[in-house]
Amino acid sequence: MKKKKINKNYFLATIMLILFGIFLSGCSSKKKEIVWYISDPESYGVKEAKAYQEIKSERFQLFNERLEELNISAKVVFKYMPNRYEAKEEDFDSRDLSKKEFLFQTKMIENLISKDSDADIVNFSPLEYDKFLNLNEYLKKEENQKVLKVIPESIWKVNAINKKTYQIPRGNVTVSQLTCMFYKPFLEKYHINLEEEKIKNMTPEEIIAFFEPYFEKERLLDDKYYLTSASDLQYSGYFQNRYIPVIGNSRDCNLAVDIKEKKIVNLLDTPEMKQMLKINHMIYTKNLDAHIERQYKNGNPIFCITDIPTIQELTQEREKKWLEITLGDKRLKSSFGNGVLKNSDAKELAVHVLTASMYDEQLSNIMIYGVPDKDYRLENEHAIYQDRQITLSSMGSFKSIGNNRIAYPNELEVKEKRKITEKLLKQTRVYPYSNFTPVLDKNLSKKLAEIMRIYNDIESKTEFEEIPNFEEFIQEQEQKLKEKGVEQVVLHLQKQLEDWKE
Repeated sequence: MKKKKINKNYFLATIMLILFGIFLSGCSSKKKEIVWYISDPESYGVKEAKAYQEIKSERFQLFNERLEELNISAKVVFKYMPNRYEAKEEDFDSRDLSKKEFLFQTKMIENLISKDSDADIVNFSPLEYDKFLNLNEYLKKEENQKVLKVIPESIWKVNAINKKTYQIPRGNVTVSQLTCMFYKPFLEKYHINLEEEKIKNMTPEEIIAFFEPYFEKERLLDDKYYLTSASDLQYSGYFQNRYIPVIGNSRDCNLAVDIKEKKIVNLLDTPEMKQMLKINHMIYTKNLDAHIERQYKNGNPIFCITDIPTIQELTQEREKKWLEITLGDKRLKSSFGNGVLKNSDAKELAVHVLTASMYDEQLSNIMIYGVPDKDYRLENEHAIYQDRQITLSSMGSFKSIGNNRIAYPNELEVKEKRKITEKLLKQTRVYPYSNFTPVLDKNLSKKLAEIMRIYNDIESKTEFEEIPNFEEFIQEQEQKLKEKGVEQVVLHLQKQLEDWKE
């Protein structure tokens, strides 16, 4: 009897141990939810999204299944965060709208945190970089080091802020180069041969003067060609050979770092900005943009300027409609990616999920291309989207998640894009002050918004209105900027620039 009793106790103890083991196993394998906010749900096949609420798609499910295969104990819940100010009826004045949009951008992450304290990962916002986790120490951990190898060193450098990493930069090619573009069908029809070296030595005004005789009788030639317009001439490339915008691009607040003089400047004080405004006004006054004739007809400009060229080394051979003539050197621009919020309650896991999305090819393909054989198909080692309306680029994906360098090439890209990109980046210059990022308090943000409002008004009037006396107009705008404290803002930013570390 005694022996039987001992066996019974042993049996019960064994059962308890097994149950306890199962309990522990269940606890250890339980996945922690990571909340990842995105601002481009339509890019992932989500047609309807409500702000700050979960969004679902088949590719998000595949993303989580791949995390499980990588032994990352996380379940990512994707939610939608608007990244644009939602205009109201009282915003009929576009100048006020731009001001409100800027102020919205300065508080976007703060607003998100107030609405959802569970947020972990979100599109990086340089205007609020202090809300993001410094990733330097986290990237030294073994599970995250792979991402350091798949993103070139120059990309990390140009996106650092005071030598600290707050985001995992996106995987597209952020190379900028001033480029003149000419519409080939027009050149061919009118038998125009352009000499590249001559074009490189011509100013925009001289190029416009060269083509102007073709449009003397008709500003909208053959009902489809116009010379150019202010929006077709993106002058930021001219500015950025010497001036690096303090915030975003040159159309934001129009304060910049003069890299030659190493100081903050108000761009309206520079000859380059005044010349740009003068050209814009000349185009409108002469109706070279055919703004009257184009109201009810489509048209193509025959001359454009951009600072985002087609990078020939990364582009598959195909017939092109534009003749591109590049001016100056290639330069590397900062690129937005994703970061982990400082107030995340799962910092280490969130960083691991974020790095995996950039070093794992399968995760990148899921987020960039979607569901195999449904959203895309593989053909000759290229990913071909089933939806032919998706915008393609030989410079990488526009989606906010995924590393284009390690993903399948799209139909515009060469197969060897990773190797070629790495070689290209080694030859590309990182301009000084490219990653200077000011710290904005409430007062400074308001002043910058007012300055931006005046600049938007200046550009709008030179592009779309008659100005009887251009010099007098510029003087009036300079006075308006002084009244809004532009000189004090420049001094404040200059102090920050002096304290900033390259």
